[in-house]
Amino acid sequence: MHFGITDINIFFKGWWTLLIIIPSFIELIKSESKMWSIIWLVIGIVLLLCSQDIISFALIRKLIFPFILVMIGLSLILKDTLNKKVGDKIRTLNSNKDKLEEYCATFGGQEANFDGQEFNRSKS
Repeated sequence: MHFGITDINIFFKGWWTLLIIIPSFIELIKSESKMWSIIWLVIGIVLLLCSQDIISFALIRKLIFPFILVMIGLSLILKDTLNKKVGDKIRTLNSNKDKLEEYCATFGGQEANFDGQEFNRSKS
């Protein structure tokens, strides 16, 4: 503390977690595939909270397996929402009606417009 005004310390307890949080937040904004960025961001925030003694490591050890299962389930459900690949494929199919192609929409609703074409079959 200089001049008795303030005490500024940039190395707070758990400062090293910013090396995980900041790059994952930047990657979350920049990339199209956001699932890994979200996972690393959550890991960094949890480690920061643990190092600040807001939550305990014992609690994290109890919750890690259910958290992994929930993240796997969310990645399956939100895969098309976060990546937007299926929506782009549907728009391509709607604009190019002469080509017959297959597409899949798992855990989501899609609207495909094939006016004047005969529906042949579907797979389940």
